[in-house]
This record gives sequence, C-alpha cells and structure tokens, in this order.
Amino acid sequence: MKQTRFLCRTAVIALVFAAAGAGPGTSSVQQGVPETPSWCNGAHGAISIAVDGKAWWRAITPCGPAKKENTYVLGQIVGAFDMNELPDPAAVAASVDARVLAWQRLDALAFVLVLLEVPEDRTDAALQMLRSRYPAAVFGRHVIYTAAEGPHETGRQPQRYAERLIGVPEAGTKLHAPVRIGIVDGRPDATFGLDAESITVLSLVEAPAGVEHATAVACLFACTPATGASGLARGAHLVFAAVLAADRSGRVLSDTYTVARGLDALVSRRVDLVHMSLGGAFDAVLARVVARVLPKVRGFVAAAGNGGPAGPAPFPASYPGVIAVAAVDADAKPWPEGTRGPHIAIAAPGVDLWIPVGGGRYFTGTSYAAPFVTAALAARLAGGRSTQASALCMEAIDLPPAGRDDATGCGLVQWPKTDAQ
Repeated sequence: MKQTRFLCRTAVIALVFAAAGAGPGTSSVQQGVPETPSWCNGAHGAISIAVDGKAWWRAITPCGPAKKENTYVLGQIVGAFDMNELPDPAAVAASVDARVLAWQRLDALAFVLVLLEVPEDRTDAALQMLRSRYPAAVFGRHVIYTAAEGPHETGRQPQRYAERLIGVPEAGTKLHAPVRIGIVDGRPDATFGLDAESITVLSLVEAPAGVEHATAVACLFACTPATGASGLARGAHLVFAAVLAADRSGRVLSDTYTVARGLDALVSRRVDLVHMSLGGAFDAVLARVVARVLPKVRGFVAAAGNGGPAGPAPFPASYPGVIAVAAVDADAKPWPEGTRGPHIAIAAPGVDLWIPVGGGRYFTGTSYAAPFVTAALAARLAGGRSTQASALCMEAIDLPPAGRDDATGCGLVQWPKTDAQ
C-alpha cells in the first residue's frame, strides 16, 4: 500500500438536451460561436515540449516537435480573459490582424474565451504579440482532443475480471446516496439500459457524436444488470457535456474552446466529480480553466493516455491535481500501449473489458480504465469518505516494481470497503 495519491432508481430517467445557447456554458449565436467546429485534418498526434515555462510539463513530455496539422486547429488561437478584463474582442483581433471566430462567457469559472483565426504561418508571431499586449490573459494554439481508446474486439464469449480485480462486492455497487458525475465526452445513447438517478446531456456542439464511446463510459457507471453488465455507480446523477463532433472526414474530435465550455457547463450544474476520457496536447488555456475547476469539485479524473511507453502525456491528465488513470489487464499488468510517466496517479482495469454496447464487445484503453476510478470516488463520496488521490492510494494494491512507478502510479485501485466488510 502507498501513501501517495455509473431502469432508474425510481424508473425515471431525465434526459435533457441543452441546445447551443440554451444554458450556462453553452454557445451563443449572438456571440458568434460557430455552429460546428472545423478541425484540421489528421488524428491526434504527438505533443510538443512545454510552453510558458511549465517545468512540470517539461518533466513528463519527451523531446520532439508536435505534428501541428494533427495536434492543433491550424491558424486558430484561443484566449482566456478574466471576466472583467476582456477588451472588445474585435480590438483583440485587430491587434494581430486576426478574425474573431467566436467568443463566450464562462460564467461559472469567471472567464471569457475568445477564438481567433490568423494565417497559419503567422500563428506563432501572433501568439507572442498577444501575450505581450495582454499579459494577464492566457493564449494558446487551438488544441484537438480525442478519445483515449484502443481497439474494440468481437467474437469472444463475455468474460468478467474487472470487478474481481478491484474487489467489488458481489452484493453490487449501487450508491448509498446520489452523486453528481460530470462527464466530458460524446452523446450517450439515451435508450440504453442505464440505472441512473438522472441523465442530463448538455450539447456543446450542433451535432454531438461519439455515441459509442460515451455510451460505453456511461455503461461502466450505470448499466443495469439486465444488459449483461452492472455499472459501478448505479444511482448517480450523470451529467454529460457532449463536446465530441465529427469533422469532414468523419473523425470524432473536440477542441479547447468546446471542452472549456463543457467544463464550465458542468461546474454550473454543481457536479461533484468531473470525468474526462479525452486527451490532447499541452493546452495553456485549458490549464487555466482546469485550475479553476479543481477547487469547485471533489475530484477530477482523466484517462492517462494510450501513447505507448515513450509517448507524450496527454492533457488534462498531466495537470497537477487531476487523477490520471492507467490501464491494466486481467493479470494486473500494465497495458503495453498505455502512456507512461510521472503524471500517472493510479491504475484500473482497462484491457479487454466486455461492455454490452454495440451488441457487446471488448473495449480497451485508458478511456475505459478511468471510469473505475471515478466510480470508486463516487462510492467514497456517497459514503462520506475522502476523495483525495492520496486516499485512493492508501487502499491501492502495489504493482511491480515495488513503490510508485511510471506505468501504474501508486498501484491498482481498490473498491472502498464498507463497515460491513
């Protein structure tokens, strides 16, 4: 042990689709928010070395330039101003000969976001000028976010190992008290069999996508046993910030501007826990946003990344205070494609997990490991126990090598014991 770091209960599921502009944190046509994000071509790729002097990022990020066309929305800059310090967005754009694509108040986090467009070959120079002219604000390239998932397999008989591995009691894991879990992801399938106190979907894009990924995450939290699986946080209130949408090539992605708005929307709904199975490159703007989210919630869990042992650590999993979750298999061995590094806080089952989504298949990736930790936090919160990462680690099982390591952090998460146990 180490001392470091989801049929409703009342047969009612409330499904709320908040269209763009319909609530706090959602987009506003009056403020010029684009209806659908436009991403650059290519899937999420490598991550560059730290910017803005972030020593903690340099320590966990391997050297090598980012593939800009795969990592950022080319020619776009996001800025975050404190609520009372935003100049006229047109003036901000004019200062670097840019075009205002959108701007948005984040009322729950006391920020205003500005999304600008410049020719790609002028992006770096424009960033320097903006940082010099507005030193109290934060600016960065527009980062692309993708789901932290691996291959999905079919054709095998369902197997169960995850609950046994983390000590889930046979009596089940329905929460003793409702907990509000905020999930930054796609749009889940509302017709799927979920045993949740309520389900709310906040649409941050015009046509939310990522249904399979979001539904699999939702199932890990709240699937009813009738589906063939039993969610670990049944009885929770699930609040989805649907930030994923398909680009012109059909790839399902999100971006800084949309994820930040999603986080603000979740905080405005007073969620207890934030769960994010998405990741991207280092993101100065989202770092500022996450810093304001953390004191307002009882825990923030993120997938630790699927970049392999030498791959870059994704954001926000690498941000201090966010609980980054690695994936292990049925033998509690680290998934070979999992990202390694000092950002890893703890490990959970995430390899060959049979989930009854899409007819039932095996899912792999840190996307599916992270919900086990969020569910464990929900159980702890419902029982009046600490949700600090250090409390999780106190009960975790150390995995080889002895002591904290860059593959599994402080060890394998264990289900919180009750007085009866």
